[in-house]
Amino acid sequence: MKFVIAPDSFKESLSSSQAAHIMADAIRSVHPEANIEIVPMADGGEGTVELLVSARAGKLQYAEVTGPLGIPVQALYGILENGVEPGRKEKTAVLEAASLFGLSMIPVYDRNPYRTITRGMGELLLQLLDKGIRKFIIGLAGAGPMTAAWDC
Repeated sequence: MKFVIAPDSFKESLSSSQAAHIMADAIRSVHPEANIEIVPMADGGEGTVELLVSARAGKLQYAEVTGPLGIPVQALYGILENGVEPGRKEKTAVLEAASLFGLSMIPVYDRNPYRTITRGMGELLLQLLDKGIRKFIIGLAGAGPMTAAWDC
């Protein structure tokens, strides 16, 4: 019997990869002979960077940026290399808002768009531009409350 397990993350509790492996273990407990293919998914939120980097044999990296509550955080991002022409490689950075100002980074009592910031995204983009990167894939799902109100 063949099973294909392709979950997205379980917000604020399990990554798509963790969920997929738990599901596979549960299936094996009932069907030890099962042929199981694990294909974690992501919708642009948590896990997007890891999945794209894994699929394209890229590199995971971290950078310190300002988190949603103004405290420094280590933001995860990925670097993919693309062969543009023989002997020339171009890099693409993969970012996700969830690792910069995601819901899991903001306690429930602090989820107020008047008090949270998204500055870390700009800081990370500037750091990557300084490294010569000009192509970006940015996942926006899983982001916490953003500063969306202004005094006029």
